[in-house]
This record gives sequence, C-alpha cells and structure tokens, in this order.
Amino acid sequence: MSLSNITTTTPYGEDPTSPADIILFTPHDGGQPYEDKTQKYIDKYQKDPSIQSAFKHSLQTWIDFCHLEKDDGSTEWAHATAQQLTEQSDGRIRTDVFGVEEDRGRIDANRIAEYRNEAIRPIFDSQSKFYQELTAESLEIHAHIIAALQSQIAAVLANNFLRTKYGLRPGFQPPQIMDMHTMWAYTPKQRPALNPDNIPEYIHAVTDPAGRAERRKINILARTSPNTPSLSQPDIEREFFERIKASGRPIEFDHPYSLVPKVLSTQFLRGNGLVVDVPVDAFSTYPAEDPRYNDLRPELSKSNIEEIAKITAASFLAAIKAGRKQPRIIV
Repeated sequence: MSLSNITTTTPYGEDPTSPADIILFTPHDGGQPYEDKTQKYIDKYQKDPSIQSAFKHSLQTWIDFCHLEKDDGSTEWAHATAQQLTEQSDGRIRTDVFGVEEDRGRIDANRIAEYRNEAIRPIFDSQSKFYQELTAESLEIHAHIIAALQSQIAAVLANNFLRTKYGLRPGFQPPQIMDMHTMWAYTPKQRPALNPDNIPEYIHAVTDPAGRAERRKINILARTSPNTPSLSQPDIEREFFERIKASGRPIEFDHPYSLVPKVLSTQFLRGNGLVVDVPVDAFSTYPAEDPRYNDLRPELSKSNIEEIAKITAASFLAAIKAGRKQPRIIV
C-alpha cells in the first residue's frame, strides 16, 4: 500500500514556495475540484478483492455510500477561497489547501489519534478473512493523515509572516486555519446506526425525501458544550457570521453539530481559526426541495461556491486586519 497520495497540498499565492500563512483543511472530500469520483470508487472496489469480500453489498451500494458520505463541494469551496485570498490580498497571503484522498465512507479523517478506532467506519464484515487486514490498513492510513496534517498546521502556526505583512500588534493571534465541511441539507427523521448489514437502509434513510426532518443552516462549530467558551478565532467568527447573515443565507452556531473532543478541530483550533459546515445544496445548482436535486451526487454550482468563497476570504482579511497596530496619537 502506498501512502504517498493519501493527502494533497495545493499552494496558492504569488510565491508558492514560500511558507503558508493559512491552511484550508477538507478532511471529507479529496480529489480535484469538480472531479467525478465515481470511477475512483469503482476502481477501488474492483481492484481490491478484500473489499469485495468484506463488503456485504453490491458495487452500486458501495458507490452510493461513498458518494453519500463525502462532503460534496468542500474541496471546491476551499480552492475558490484560496484563490480569493490571493486576489483580495493582492498576492500577499500564501494559502495551502490540504485535502484527504481516502474515502470518508471508509475512514473518517477528522478524528484524533486517541479515537482512531472510531475513524474506521463500520462497513466491513468482521467475520471476513480480510477484516483484520483492512482494519490494519485503515489505521495506518489514518495515522499518516493525522501526522501530515499536524505537521502542516504546526508549520503554519509557527509562521509569523502575517504579523510582518499586516503590521499586527504583539499578542494578536490571526486566523490561520479553517476546517471546511458540507452536510446533508436535511436531518433525517430516523437514521439507523451504521453497521455492515444495513448500509442500503442507511442510504435510504438519508436520501428519501419523505424521511426529511429539520432543514439545516450554515453552521459554525465553535463550542464543545453550550456553556463553554468559543474555540474560534473571535474576529473571523464574527466576520464570517455577520457577512453570511447579510448575504441572506441562514446561519447558526453549533447546530445540528457542535465540536466534540474526538475531532481534530477541537485539538488544533484553540483560537487559531474557524470550523464551518455548509448544507451541500447551498453549493448546488438546485435546492434540496427541487425534484432535480440529487442527494448522492448534487450538481455543483460554480457561481454559488464562488459567492461563499468571496465571503470566506473577505472574512479572513477583515479578521487579520483587526489585529493591526493602532497608530499613536500625539496630543
């Protein structure tokens, strides 16, 4: 097994060889922007006898599940935001987009090492002769992802060039990290706990329009519980919330998900950035209520993605500039 292509880093800025100022992290949607992942899912299944043996369902179910679990649009949003950061800063800001190629249907890359067993999705038959082999391989992949991300985050946080570029005051921590996700447009009324036997039922519970419950809004994940302080960098949290709200898009905090100790964001956020989860149809050509909308493979809209990317980049820049040194006033 080769680990060399499990993660990708794409640099943006006038000098892509210089250290990054900002890292945009997309743990649940690898690949290139607007790439159809279907053939990748087919190839992985057909070329790996261990998956064929341990996965109890058809190839089509494998494809549908992989599509359902990926954060459609998050990769496109991250790349568009990085491009906007370059343009809006006149090339001064260096951004890296860090992506994970491994399917979220198999491995949830957004889990810290202490919860690595939870990162392995329960989709393979534990009685299969390949189960132990697949589990060991998944744990190795997860460890590689965590190590690569932690290394890049440490490098970004150690980089003080934003302070020089924008004349930031001592002690001010600018936003340097964003964890970017998309989610289903609706919370299902009932969703069975995932196991190797019920994957078709799991897919149906999420994709059946009759099974929809609460309509979701853009969500800033900021707290681990209602009475704890926000872990976001405060300026970008404020700027992003107010700018999205002003655009007419519904937005809220910590609903339907909040931060939990087992996710990477809780570990590395600590006032350094922002975590956002966007209903995927905010990035699609059709809203979820339109009969042409496809839960498994939403048709992404470049214009919708670009609009939110512009807001995201502007929020970063406004938050960075909030830390500028105040000029001395001589009276």
